[in-house]
Amino acid sequence: MNAKRIKYFVFLLFFSFLSVHAQEIKTNEKLLEDAMKNVYTNPLKSIEIGEAFLANPGNEPAMEFRYLMLLAQAYVMIPDYEKSLDYASRAYKIAEENKLYPNQINASTFLGNHYLRLKLNEKSWQALERSEKIIREHPLPDSLDHIQGNVYLLKGYLFESDAEYTKAIEAFTKATSIFKKTKNQELGRINTGVALTHKGRVQIVDNQLDSAEFSFQEVIKISSLNKQNGVDAFAYLSLAEVYSRQEKFEKSNQTLFQALEISENSSQKELEKEIYKSLADNFFKMNNLDNYSKYDSLYKKALDEFNQSEINSVQKLAKSVENSAEDSKNRTWLIVISCAILLILVSFLFFRSYGLKKKMK
Repeated sequence: MNAKRIKYFVFLLFFSFLSVHAQEIKTNEKLLEDAMKNVYTNPLKSIEIGEAFLANPGNEPAMEFRYLMLLAQAYVMIPDYEKSLDYASRAYKIAEENKLYPNQINASTFLGNHYLRLKLNEKSWQALERSEKIIREHPLPDSLDHIQGNVYLLKGYLFESDAEYTKAIEAFTKATSIFKKTKNQELGRINTGVALTHKGRVQIVDNQLDSAEFSFQEVIKISSLNKQNGVDAFAYLSLAEVYSRQEKFEKSNQTLFQALEISENSSQKELEKEIYKSLADNFFKMNNLDNYSKYDSLYKKALDEFNQSEINSVQKLAKSVENSAEDSKNRTWLIVISCAILLILVSFLFFRSYGLKKKMK
C-alpha cells in the first residue's frame, strides 16, 4: 500500500470514528432526554438508563454530569435520599473540576434543595449563595435562563421555609416566567408545573385559596399537554388540600384518589405517603373512623420508611462534614458541626414522634 493510499485509509478511519462518536453522542442525548421526561412518571426506568450510561468508562465530563444529575433527581422520587445526595455531590465535583460553571450552578442548587428537604436550612442558604456567586462571576447566556429559574425555585423554597410568603410567591412567579420561555417546550412545561405547584402551596398557607386553586388547575392543564402525570399528581394532592380547607371533604377525597392512582402508576412513594395522610385527615373530619384507621395505618407505614431514608442522608452528611474537618485539622469546628447535626437528627425524630402522638390523640 503506497503512502497516498495509507494516508487516505487513515483519513477514512478517522472520519469513521468521528461518525460513530457523533452517533453515540446523539444516542446518549436522546436517552437522556427521554429519561428526564420520565423522571416523575417512571423514575426506575430513568435510573436504569442513567446507571447503564455510567457503567461505561471514559465518558465526556459534561455528559456524565447530566446523567449524574438525572440519577440524583430520580433517586429522590424513589425515594433514596442517600443515593441522591451521593450522585448530586459527584456531579458538582465533576463540574467544579472541569470549570463547567452552568453545571456547577445546577448541582449546587439541587444540593440546596436536598439540604432543605433534610431540614438543614443553613447549608441550603449556603448552596444558594454559592449558585448566585457563580452567576455573578460567570453570567449565564439567555439560552441557559432556565438555570436561573432553578435558582429562583430554591429561593422560593427557602423563603417559604422562613415563612416569608410574599417573597416566596414572587420567587416562584419569576421562576414560572423563565420556564415558560424555555426553548425546549416539553421540559419547560414540566418545570413550569413544578414552580406553579409550589407557588400554589404557599398561597394555601397564606390563605389565598382561590389563587391557589387557579395555580393548581393551570398545572393540571399544562401537564395534560405533556402527559406528565408525575407533576399533576402533586397538583391534584395540593388541590385536594384547598377543597379540604373549604370543608368540601367528598370533593377533596375524589381529587386525592385521582392523585393516588397517578402516583401508584409512577412509583412516587413520597407522594403516596402524603396522599395517605390527607385521606386519613379527611375521613377523620368526616367521622368515618374505619377509613381513617385504614389510611392512617398506611401513612404511618410509609412514614417509617421515609424516616429511615432521611436519617441515612443526615448521617451521610455528618460523615462528609467530619471528613472535611479532619482534612483541615479543625477539631473544634468538627465538634460544633457534628453536635448540630446530631441535634437536628434528634429534633427531627422527636417532632415526628410528637406529631404522630398528637394526631393519634
